[in-house]
Parts: sequence; structure tokens; C-alpha cells
Amino acid sequence: ELQRMVTEIEGRDIGGSSGERVDVSKEGLFFFLSRHEEAIPSGPAALDRILALGNPDFVTHPKVQAFKASHHGATITEIAALAQSVGLPMQPAYRNPGAEPPPRSLLHWKLGHFSAIVKVDKDRGQYLIHDSILGQEIWLSRAVLDEEGTGYFLVPAGELPKGFRKVGEKEASQVRGKCGPKPPPNPTGNNNPGGG
Repeated sequence: ELQRMVTEIEGRDIGGSSGERVDVSKEGLFFFLSRHEEAIPSGPAALDRILALGNPDFVTHPKVQAFKASHHGATITEIAALAQSVGLPMQPAYRNPGAEPPPRSLLHWKLGHFSAIVKVDKDRGQYLIHDSILGQEIWLSRAVLDEEGTGYFLVPAGELPKGFRKVGEKEASQVRGKCGPKPPPNPTGNNNPGGG
């Protein structure tokens, strides 16, 4: 899908922030097709960002650093198992449109990758998303999550948030997140893939 969109806009004069997003998409596609082994799996990168929250001295867990996805990406089940292995119990769940997603959760996009929800502003209905492919954090509305997300999440283990349902193993195995290009070197020397 991404390759089709990039091909369609090839040769067009696109400037400003839209042009920057196109450049990021092209770079991500290049890495996925030709240098997959160097790419950053979006699920572990999002998980890494959540683990880093509130910890200025955070260093990426070796298991997160070592995780390698296949060319088909990593399933939400695999990311849940990785989270469990580093002491962060999480569970796959499906969010009904309009439901309030919790902070410190992972969401799955229709484009086929994972992002971390690092903060929630309930009053404004806004969510601070960390995205490894964009290499930044951005505030998004609930409407964007409804329209652009698949509805699948990784949420903290325990009672599910209101408006969420459990996801069985077979269903979860179909939810995959792909990779993105490595972010630029971090001047602080923190090597974590999520840039967090």
C-alpha cells in the first residue's frame, strides 16, 4: 500500500510538511525493501518508549534491542510476549470507536505499524503519540485514532478499559507491525530504538 502511494506521487512537486512526510515514507519504504535487517521494528520501538517514560537514565533492555522481526513484521502477540519478558505485562485488546485508550499502551495503525500512546489529555480528547517511523511525538485526536487505527491495542494486563474487548490468539496473530528506518543518532548516547 505504501509503495503504491509513493509511486503515485512520484514526480509531483510537494513542498512543506507534506513533502517532508513523503520523504519519510520513501525512506521507510527503502529500508523495508532493501535494508530490512537494519530497520527498527515498530512494536519494540513503541514498547521501548513506554519503558523509558519517567526515567531520564533509561537504557534499552537487551531483549528489546535484540528483537528481530521477519519481513512480514511482528505480531501483536509477539510484542506482548516481549513486554512480559522485560517486566511489563500487557495484553492484546480491541478498542471500539470512541473508547478512551489508556496511556502507556500501544496502538496499531492501518498502515501496518505500532505507535506508543505516552500521554492522554482527556479534557481535549488528545493523545500524545510516539512514532518510531516519524521519529517524533505528536498530539492526535480521538477521531484520528478512530479513522486511521485498526482498533487493535496492547494495553496493561488486568481489567480491560471501558469500550475494549479481549482478543483471542488466532485473531491477534493476524495483527502485524512492520519496521521503519533507524532514527538519527541520539546526542545523549542513549541507544534505545524508540528514541525515548
